[in-house]
Amino acid sequence: EDEPKKAKKVKSSKKCSKCGSVKPKSEYGTNSSTEDGLQTYCNDCKNGLQKRKRAKDVIYRIKHHTLTRIHNQLDVVPDDINTNLEYYLGYSLWQMKKYLAEELKEREGITIQEAFSRNYHLDHVHALKNYKCRNLRKKADFEEFQRCWDYRNLKFIPAAQNLAKGSKDLEDLDFDYGSGA
Repeated sequence: EDEPKKAKKVKSSKKCSKCGSVKPKSEYGTNSSTEDGLQTYCNDCKNGLQKRKRAKDVIYRIKHHTLTRIHNQLDVVPDDINTNLEYYLGYSLWQMKKYLAEELKEREGITIQEAFSRNYHLDHVHALKNYKCRNLRKKADFEEFQRCWDYRNLKFIPAAQNLAKGSKDLEDLDFDYGSGA
């Protein structure tokens, strides 16, 4: 007769393919394409890689910033916004980067990388509070969202000035943005 199959022992930990540490499975993100349903890198390694990528890749950093702000702005965030961000914005991230780089170079004489290293913030010229968009499934909210996130409504400014202005429109203030302080 056939012998009963032994129950497979379920491991409660996993070895990270990046750092080699054995960590609890709770320290890994999900990935439906792997056998165990978990990512191959632990969360610490994954976060470190993303941080380094944001430091090197301007478009990746702008995308990360934009998505973070959008998630905070909306009550209902579409499931596919991370993969289809450009559709929701109505333009490519390359177009946004090109516009911001030219505007910043003309106004401040610096690159986007220099702005990030000097702790500049990417902010809205017309503050978020002016836009009533909470749910992108509604056509009116979608159109308002695209007006809000139009790349011509974005500008890099020094962090101190951004924090001091609060939720006011940039056009209503007397900041000297060329000073960097």
